[in-house]
Amino acid sequence: MVKQTEEEFILHLEEQIGFLTRRAMEYDKGIESEAKQMTNVLRALLYDKGRTVSLLTHLNKKDILFYDTTNDLDPKNILGQSTLTCMEMIIGEGAMCKYSPYLESSPIKDNKVPFDIWWNKKVIKDMQGNIFSRKDLVLSVVHKDGGTHIDAELNPEYNDLTRNNSLGVTYELENSSGDIPGIELASVRQITYEVLKTLNDEFPELFREYNLNKTSNQRIYKIPKKNIHHECENDNELSVNCLRKYLNESQTVEYWINIIKSLGVEIGPMGMNMIPRDIEMLKLTDINTIEDLNKLLENSKGWGEKFLDEMYNNIWGEGVSKGCSTDRHGIITYFLIANYPDIFTNKVLDEDFGYGLPQRTTEPAKKYNPKYQNN
Repeated sequence: MVKQTEEEFILHLEEQIGFLTRRAMEYDKGIESEAKQMTNVLRALLYDKGRTVSLLTHLNKKDILFYDTTNDLDPKNILGQSTLTCMEMIIGEGAMCKYSPYLESSPIKDNKVPFDIWWNKKVIKDMQGNIFSRKDLVLSVVHKDGGTHIDAELNPEYNDLTRNNSLGVTYELENSSGDIPGIELASVRQITYEVLKTLNDEFPELFREYNLNKTSNQRIYKIPKKNIHHECENDNELSVNCLRKYLNESQTVEYWINIIKSLGVEIGPMGMNMIPRDIEMLKLTDINTIEDLNKLLENSKGWGEKFLDEMYNNIWGEGVSKGCSTDRHGIITYFLIANYPDIFTNKVLDEDFGYGLPQRTTEPAKKYNPKYQNN
């Protein structure tokens, strides 16, 4: 047997970086099955077991720190959670929502951790309480689900996650609704982003030909996908895309974001599957434009701060603890309830909008909204 030299291992690494980057580019163009081939490369780079030795181990680089772009799972959240992905809306014929990797838009930017912590970190929790790490996802895809091998049987937890929507997330738009597929593929794409960004820090000379944008957090090939639309033709329209734009750009929303953060609550990424619910709630009020909505949020200043404080104490207990989180769109939901508690009664919220334990929000609404204080 002839041992390979360090120079040969470096050449292998350059090849693997090329394989991984080209597959990521194809995924970003819309060929999402390329994520399965990414797991081949991730396994070659990272996986050590028995006689299988990873390329980074051959190079004595397994001790480098890896970019972790995820928040921790919230143990108090009984819903399904996915920390590597967000949701995107596909507009056109057959409009739908889909899982997408955060890439450079991840909520955590520059956190780096040892490999074992990164590899084994809990990144998905489904509605049944099953937990998945990066290791679980990569090895399930590569060993059993089409990466290098297709097994006759799948782990039941992985099968439920990828085939039976055990994450419990669905979408409902005007003309379509359904489960959202591809959580494992989008997660693998985000893991690939983290690995490429990590390797770019350690081996920048191997990335020259890939023309990474080094002025923006090492942006890794975020190629716009066809038919994905995030703009709105009329900025004052109460549509999903306009609401998303408003929530991302409004200074009034930013004010309430900072108030919520000051209460110890983390702000998660946009919950696209909930915005249609907010639109249905808006239809029941006299709010007809983004401008009207902004006035509502502006006029809630002065009492809304106390309302939020008590609402979160009702939900999480006195003194909101670290790890509690909400989505940005929740600001619309909370202040619609706070300003229209006669419309959004406990019964309506529970039966029509699936709002669990609504009294935790409606009671402080009537307590602090000036319109109800003298009643």
